[in-house]
Amino acid sequence: MKSLDNEVTNDPGERSDDRGKVFLSYSRRDRDEAQRVSQVLRERAFGVFRDTDDILPTEEWKDRLEQLIEEADTIVFLPSPNSVASDVCAWEVEYATSLNKRIAPIVIVEVDNAKIPPLPASTAGAAGKKAAT
Repeated sequence: MKSLDNEVTNDPGERSDDRGKVFLSYSRRDRDEAQRVSQVLRERAFGVFRDTDDILPTEEWKDRLEQLIEEADTIVFLPSPNSVASDVCAWEVEYATSLNKRIAPIVIVEVDNAKIPPLPASTAGAAGKKAAT
């Protein structure tokens, strides 16, 4: 498996080790919203890991997701009715929590707090509030 150290950049020709790295956890049904969040993060000089950008078709996807989560400084979870129903999103949040990763929920569609996967206590209060658009 390739490492994304030195490879996460805004510009394919640019490399940087010192930028914050975030992993986006979202439902593929919310791909357009995730793309907008990804773009905003990149404009603010964050390196962004996304499944659709950072997993090759022949890679074992779950192993690769684990690696991306491990390499990220922060997990940005995008709660929506789709993502809270997703077993993969729940697993991503659970795995990140087991690694004591910082989790930053950005609600893209209003969702019942009771349906959001368990988040660390430091982030749970912000989980149900929709991001300003």
